[in-house]
Amino acid sequence: MSDLLSTTVAYFAEGAVSAALFFLLYYYFTVYSKPFLFLWSLSWAASLANLLLLGSLTFVWRDEGPARHVLSFLATFAQTCQLIFLLLGSSALSFHAKISRNRLLLWLALACVVAIIVTIPFSFREEHYMQRYMLRVGFRYTSMFIAFVVAGYWVGFRYGVSRTIGKKLIAASFFLFAAYQLYYVSIIIGNSTGFKIPLPGFFGMIEIVTISLMGLSMVIYLLEDEHIRLTNANEELGNFLYRTSHDLRSPIATILSITALAKRVLKEPDGLTYMSMVEDRSKKLDSVIADILDLAQNKNKEIKLEQVDFNALVQDIFNELEIKEPRDNAERISLHYKVLGQNTLVTDYAYLRTVVFNIFKNSIKYRDKTKEHSFVGVEFKKTAEVVVITISDNGEGILSVCMPRIFEMFFRANTRAEGTGLGLYIVSNLIDKLNGKVTATSEYGKGTTITVTLPNLERG
Repeated sequence: MSDLLSTTVAYFAEGAVSAALFFLLYYYFTVYSKPFLFLWSLSWAASLANLLLLGSLTFVWRDEGPARHVLSFLATFAQTCQLIFLLLGSSALSFHAKISRNRLLLWLALACVVAIIVTIPFSFREEHYMQRYMLRVGFRYTSMFIAFVVAGYWVGFRYGVSRTIGKKLIAASFFLFAAYQLYYVSIIIGNSTGFKIPLPGFFGMIEIVTISLMGLSMVIYLLEDEHIRLTNANEELGNFLYRTSHDLRSPIATILSITALAKRVLKEPDGLTYMSMVEDRSKKLDSVIADILDLAQNKNKEIKLEQVDFNALVQDIFNELEIKEPRDNAERISLHYKVLGQNTLVTDYAYLRTVVFNIFKNSIKYRDKTKEHSFVGVEFKKTAEVVVITISDNGEGILSVCMPRIFEMFFRANTRAEGTGLGLYIVSNLIDKLNGKVTATSEYGKGTTITVTLPNLERG
């Protein structure tokens, strides 16, 4: 009696796990709309029905009345549906096969026919107990073994060994569950031949763990598949931004060349004014495109570590920005950088140059023109663990209410000066890729300080 009770409890416990997997897979189906998720969710729904029916069957195990045979028929039908949905889902995943509603109904009709064939024979005579046991229970475990082996092969080895961890785990869990069913097949054969094979008491727990492993493997595959999909989407977006920005810069450069030539030959003041306006707007558009192109180029670029001479980098960037600024203002900006020895670090040169360039550009762009002297100050400190780069200015500063958003895409704290709102976003994005951090402090009317902290890769 205790064995019968433990079997009943095991069935209902496995049913609870099957119910959890049904709801989990159906939820993911509503999110991703993948057919194999819907079919696998139906498989676990059928498994739940099968296990509940088997658990109920234990209460009428010794009853030779119709209730036992009806429950046995329904359990066999539910189990056959479970295996059909399992194989259809695995086929949809591995072969991208599409299952119509009519075909699904035909499969359900087949499951009904199989249940009748398995249940009706030997149902009316007590002396046919062993034949009935061999047919019903033997079919249950043999069909489970075959179906899970086939499903495991389809998922894990249909096109060679799967490269994704999720698919490998699903295939492994299917094979493990099939091996578990094979042990039951050996027990049935042993019972029919008189050679008893022991059934350990912990076997029910093994089945629960194996079913849970299947569910975990399916979730891992979904997360892995979504990661691959998002990665591909990001690459496509990056390529689109790069190509579009690159193609747009060419006509902008032509327009700027034409405006430069036109300003040389135009004599009317109004014409010169309008041409200067065209040039100014074209430069603005070119600046936006340049920032987007810069973002696209760095988005999928692999990090290339090398030793960087920070002293030369700072001077090179500052000289370049002075040339780009109007001459009447360039002389009013000075670089405060005290060189203390060979300031070098190991990092990606292109990334670091873009970071420093954008911070410098903001310091120059948002300088306080009411002040007699504007400067950009730079400090470089290196410890055993980190490299700290601090860039400060005495510009207009940033309002405290704007500080939490300055690293957001397209956010501009100052709308009076021309800007794209991408500079500090690019800085933050690149520093993240370098496994560093960037912080900012500012006092409105006095200036801003940007601090970049990078890991010291020269240590050890």
